[in-house]
Amino acid sequence: MSIKKTILISFLVLIIILGGVIFAIKTSYKKQQKEIPERGKIIYFKVFKNGIDPKTSLEEYQKIFQEIQGLVNLPVKYPTNLPEGYKLFKISVWQEEMGVEGVNVYFGKKNTNTILEKHLNFIKTNNPKTTFSSPLEKDNETVLLKETFMSSSLKNLSPKNQLEEKKLKNGRRGLLVNKKEIDPWDSLPFKKILYIGYARKNEKTYYYLINSNIATKEILSIANSIIENEKNE
Repeated sequence: MSIKKTILISFLVLIIILGGVIFAIKTSYKKQQKEIPERGKIIYFKVFKNGIDPKTSLEEYQKIFQEIQGLVNLPVKYPTNLPEGYKLFKISVWQEEMGVEGVNVYFGKKNTNTILEKHLNFIKTNNPKTTFSSPLEKDNETVLLKETFMSSSLKNLSPKNQLEEKKLKNGRRGLLVNKKEIDPWDSLPFKKILYIGYARKNEKTYYYLINSNIATKEILSIANSIIENEKNE
């Protein structure tokens, strides 16, 4: 066999091998696309018109969070005992590239959905990072439970900056930021931020906090319910 024919055959074999590798990669990628929710978008969003009260609809309430846990890697945490008159009104779950994900859970009373809708309309025409007079600024009923990959700058704060340590159940401690001008998580809408801890999973760290204007004792009550629910799961 001539050298030219040998080179040609080797070249054809190489092309066939490369074609097989490319096909395998494309097949694997398409399979992953089917298995992994679309990145960079909200993958779960629900608004509950009349709210869901865990006191009267616990099974339905828990099923929602179990459904969310099936979509994300972060350990989903939630309270099962809410302050009197409070219900679950809204949840959004989002994912981005590299496995970054987060959950926003909104609790409140009868006006919560109206307030959140006004806020949504507000941020469509305003930059929340430069404009703070949103409909949520003076709201005294909405509670945001945020579960996020974003770490905070809490370590740079001190008691003189309104940072308070709060005792929680089971020996846990939370850190309360009680001043709107200080926002370690960047542009949270309410004045009070209670950091309630973190969890590590799959070499990632997730942070959990409660953001609201309601009374501190009620914020602590929600945090303690989350801790109790962790213990019972």
